[in-house]
Amino acid sequence: MPSGVGASVPFTEYEAVNASNNGTVIGPDFTQGDLATEAVDRRAVQLTAQGQYVQFTLTSAANAFDLHYAVPQGASGTLSVYVNGNKLSQQLSLTSAYSYITTGNILGSKTHKMYDDVRMMLGQTVNVGGTVRFQVDSGNTATPYTINVADFFNVGAALTQPANSISVTSQGADPTRVNDSATAFRNAISAANSAGESVWIPPGTYLIGSAIQTSKATIEGAGYWYSQLKTNAGYTFTTPANTVTVTFPAATVRYVKLTFTANTAWPAGQLSELQVYAS
Repeated sequence: MPSGVGASVPFTEYEAVNASNNGTVIGPDFTQGDLATEAVDRRAVQLTAQGQYVQFTLTSAANAFDLHYAVPQGASGTLSVYVNGNKLSQQLSLTSAYSYITTGNILGSKTHKMYDDVRMMLGQTVNVGGTVRFQVDSGNTATPYTINVADFFNVGAALTQPANSISVTSQGADPTRVNDSATAFRNAISAANSAGESVWIPPGTYLIGSAIQTSKATIEGAGYWYSQLKTNAGYTFTTPANTVTVTFPAATVRYVKLTFTANTAWPAGQLSELQVYAS
């Protein structure tokens, strides 16, 4: 695509098939359900054995990435990360839980193999010409790993708590995602509204196990790479409209990602449209 054409995005995207690798290129393929078919340009790189890797050479400085990957159905595991040849202590945690859809009641259909995303902050800035490698080492057993694309970001520093705000951690919220923080969020919203102040979400990952209902709230966080809310609540679609409303704390964000972990109705359940509103 010519320079200057298309959307403005805060990352640089690299295809695995164009990166240095010693894996196996799969595709191009147009077969329904196959991993190559779902990949950018219908090609991807598979890593099937210890020592195999995909290595990206950066054309823009970056300190974080989002990797588009797949592992076999039913598998989960880790993958090693190297920066400029040095192995990081943190590994990627990968899962197949959200990547496979089986529609056995549709004659002739195959299991639909899709990709998931995992992201990481590198803890350092990798300059232009630097390398980031994803490699199968001992202990990385979820082979084959299929790598589609990697998006590299240069993330700014975390925002700090503004004046006249109440932190959710002051109300007992757990930034480690071990304990449910829904009640703490409700209490922080209530206290902030009573004081005429905003709600502050410090860096961390917070488990929200139940819906938070509020008529008004100003909620701010340290940035979408730093302040993250995780939930696994279930929602029931209405009939005959076949819609559902999901309410979550107000926030200024760039992306909204929904992950469906189970479907109790028709096995080929699909999402046809998503609308996000400011209340």
